[in-house]
Amino acid sequence: MARLIIVDTRRPVRQINLDLPLLTIGRDGGNSITLTSERVSRRHAAIERVDDGHILIDLDSLNGTFVNGAPLRIRSHRLRHGDSVSIGRCELRFLQKAGTSLAADALRLLTLPAELPRRGWGSPQPAFA
Repeated sequence: MARLIIVDTRRPVRQINLDLPLLTIGRDGGNSITLTSERVSRRHAAIERVDDGHILIDLDSLNGTFVNGAPLRIRSHRLRHGDSVSIGRCELRFLQKAGTSLAADALRLLTLPAELPRRGWGSPQPAFA
């Protein structure tokens, strides 16, 4: 069964099974998945289950939806195993394969920023041979 691992800066890590035909995501409490970031629209996005997978749909959100670090330029995106979705300051990881554990996925999400290259003052300089 497909699921989302959600890292919201103001809540514990959550796992949501994507067993409904449509899940809405947003700041409003009436959504299937509520996120607390002030950059999340009241009705920000939705995930629709289709015959062969799941589709992420941006609901004309103000701050946009990002998939694997890139802005969602068209209204929808077919989700693939491992896709990282950024909504506001929240990270959602889409998992479709069985056998991955919540703890391992949450750890990967929480440590991801440390793995990204830093820019600006204090960044390591490239070594030249």
